[in-house]
Amino acid sequence: LGKICKRYCVTDKISAVRIARAYLSGMNEDVWVPDPDTRRRRDIFSAHQQAVRDYSRAVNRLKSYLNEYTVRMPKGISIGSSRGEAWIMAREWEPHQRMLLEDALADMHHAQGRREKLRKAMAAEILSTPALLRMVRIFGLRHITVYALAAYIGKIERFRSPKKLVAYIGLQPRLMQSGEKTITGSLTGGGRRDLRSLLIEAAHCIFRYRSQNNPLHKWAWSVHFRRGRNIAVVAVARKMVTALWYLLMGMFTPLTEATPHLQRKIRMLAGEIGIQAVRDMGFARYHDFVLDRIKLIQEVT
Repeated sequence: LGKICKRYCVTDKISAVRIARAYLSGMNEDVWVPDPDTRRRRDIFSAHQQAVRDYSRAVNRLKSYLNEYTVRMPKGISIGSSRGEAWIMAREWEPHQRMLLEDALADMHHAQGRREKLRKAMAAEILSTPALLRMVRIFGLRHITVYALAAYIGKIERFRSPKKLVAYIGLQPRLMQSGEKTITGSLTGGGRRDLRSLLIEAAHCIFRYRSQNNPLHKWAWSVHFRRGRNIAVVAVARKMVTALWYLLMGMFTPLTEATPHLQRKIRMLAGEIGIQAVRDMGFARYHDFVLDRIKLIQEVT
């Protein structure tokens, strides 16, 4: 609308007429307003991302302070573990140094506690919502990525094709055309950067998958040998998004038998909420809970 405005002759009446003409022409785009569930998921995921950043900052500040006094953590001991904290505080420090270290460790534990609390909330919602639980079927998607995709995709019906969803995330290649010549280049850089980074990380994990019998793993390495690692990673991420679109649209193959990999993923999700939460749902063991969630996925698909 800004392109058709005349700065020297703009009134409310003229602007209203131009807005009406633009609307009636059908060239305007509809803006999707997130529903309450999608808005809530976006808030939870954003809080989790902030907790991850706060934890990283707290760890880096602690490492920087130790580096000032030439203190190096022993190999095999993490600075965020209980062993690492005990090793740090066991050294001889001045009173003000000990006070600063205690504050830094408290900040780190606070961020880690928020991070674990939000991870547990996301895992609990995925396990209790069949529409989210079925997304775990996609090879390479763990519960953080699944929750992020559900939070930002919202209603899958607003994407008419897999290409629309790929473009929304920003995994489509750059297109350069001149006459009859068409060249595809690197990524455009648009779209949801947070989703794109999570999917790129998931694609890297597929390359590190130990089993050699997975078709996506084999295809990823074949592209890697032909086109290079960077192109292969983006191609795998794009393929996961395409499979997700077909899954959410109800065009996926039904789940007849759960693979050990799927059972392991659901078992890890159950481990996030804890055995006590599983028992509160009426299951004595993790194994019984996993079988029940698999039946739920089969009913949905």
